[in-house]
Amino acid sequence: MKLEKRDEAPSEAAPQIKKEDPAERYSKKREISVIIYTLVLFVVAMGLIALSWAIQERSNNTINDLADKHDRIQSQAMQNIEDLQRENSELQNKLDAAELLAQLLDTEDPETREALKKRLEPLKEYLDEPYLEIYNKYIENTK
Repeated sequence: MKLEKRDEAPSEAAPQIKKEDPAERYSKKREISVIIYTLVLFVVAMGLIALSWAIQERSNNTINDLADKHDRIQSQAMQNIEDLQRENSELQNKLDAAELLAQLLDTEDPETREALKKRLEPLKEYLDEPYLEIYNKYIENTK
């Protein structure tokens, strides 16, 4: 049996094992970790941006809905004010007509009666039915 020397170069058939430097392996791991960390931060930032956008859209929709409700309520309030003013005017005219009729019925002075008749004539449409009958009878009797 023949002994081979160890100092000789290995044969080509034997696989060559390349040793990796630990500093190089650490550097690759660190590079991968930094890339993963950066990607995670990017994904989180994009998620926060999307969440912020969704909250802003919801807020805008709520504000628009409130503005629409405000406009509707304001127009209804204006309509109610106009209706109340119209009703107030009509009631004031009724009151004025009733007061003038009462003064007309109570007065004895012919000049005052004529002045009250002239003032009551445009307001007689505001007299309720029984008061209108009283007014008409009074006018007929004074002719």
